[in-house]
Amino acid sequence: MSGKPITVFTQNDATVHARTRPNRQVYVRMNEDSPLKGDFDVGPSVLAKLGHLQPRVRARLATLVLDAEQRGQRPSAITSKMLEQAESASPLETEQRLDRLLRRIRGETTFVGEELSYSRSDPTLKVITDSVNETEVSTLMTHLANLDFIELSETFTRMDVTLTIPGERHIDQMATPATTGRAFVAMWFDPEVQDLYDQSLKPAIEEAGFEAVRIDAVPTLDRIDEQIQVEIRQSDFVVADFTHGDAGVRGSVYYEVGFAHGLGKPVIFTCREDQLSELQFDIRNFQHLAWTEPDDLRDRLAEQIKSLVGPDSGD
Repeated sequence: MSGKPITVFTQNDATVHARTRPNRQVYVRMNEDSPLKGDFDVGPSVLAKLGHLQPRVRARLATLVLDAEQRGQRPSAITSKMLEQAESASPLETEQRLDRLLRRIRGETTFVGEELSYSRSDPTLKVITDSVNETEVSTLMTHLANLDFIELSETFTRMDVTLTIPGERHIDQMATPATTGRAFVAMWFDPEVQDLYDQSLKPAIEEAGFEAVRIDAVPTLDRIDEQIQVEIRQSDFVVADFTHGDAGVRGSVYYEVGFAHGLGKPVIFTCREDQLSELQFDIRNFQHLAWTEPDDLRDRLAEQIKSLVGPDSGD
């Protein structure tokens, strides 16, 4: 099995290798030209599914992993839940795709007016823009040119791009996105952890300059799942506590975190220390702020929020 080529995110971008580890039979190593480099553990069921993903699902999976990597939360494995998340996540909106592409061009430009040359099949551009093929990337490039954000010259194999002054100005305006001053809290709604919310989560969020929003306190006539999506969309970040009772893990918290990740929202993970070992594999590799008593998390969480989104940026 070692060295077997496979497609994970873009065409033939990885090889499969055998590994002797408990619960891990194989891993995939991304090729050097892949925008997502390094290794990912995969189980046998996931490995089998990777060969049958629809192009749009594969594109969503790549973009979700890239966004997590850029948040410093790169997953160490590709899991079934990640595939389910990619299948259920909505594609990025067109404006988001255009802005991401424009930011990429700006990030590779070393001086104003520099011309960059891209291969039409550049896999990085496809992953950044949530695209399934080079036609989508070319269409997005053409629209940026129509907006006068770039100058574009295309051949059958390459795209030559120059960022314009209007494009530079548009990126400058994007650099300081508007914030809502709200933070969504995903957690178990039970008296056992009410003190955690009252003594740590809510005060820490407010100390950092944000309003804490919990779905059980939001009056609505909508379906609860629809209102959760609305509240997460309108929040600057999510605080998710994975503490649970005897009934087991809180599926709703996993859902809310997955939805937030799909939107590119930052997520801060917390959990009662004695339950860290019970976390599901797909989120176990993320850093969690562990707590033992409800009030011992407040200061650490406040500092984490400030370092993630900037001190008092919600004011």
